[in-house]
Amino acid sequence: MAAMRAVIWVFPFFTVVTYNRRALFTESLARECLHAASDKTRRRTPFEDVALCLLPDHMHGVWKLPEDDGDFSLRWARIKAGFTRRYLGAGGIGGIKGLRSKNRT
Repeated sequence: MAAMRAVIWVFPFFTVVTYNRRALFTESLARECLHAASDKTRRRTPFEDVALCLLPDHMHGVWKLPEDDGDFSLRWARIKAGFTRRYLGAGGIGGIKGLRSKNRT
């Protein structure tokens, strides 16, 4: 009889809130920068979007992470840094100090 191996998937739920709850995601530039930063991060540290809800000043989501890598904090750090560099580099309005995140598993 073949040995059975349990597979445990990691599905973190998260909420990310913009600094001072600024309605940042109403700007097409901000949405494009978020998309680009997420794509670059996904290539370096894979994850799958199971569900996303983007609102003007925050977002909710669920990711599916690889079986052997549940480090969602590293992924969010890369997304936030990439977003900020792209947004400010493309002429986005300054005064953002980054995004605050509340990560829950």
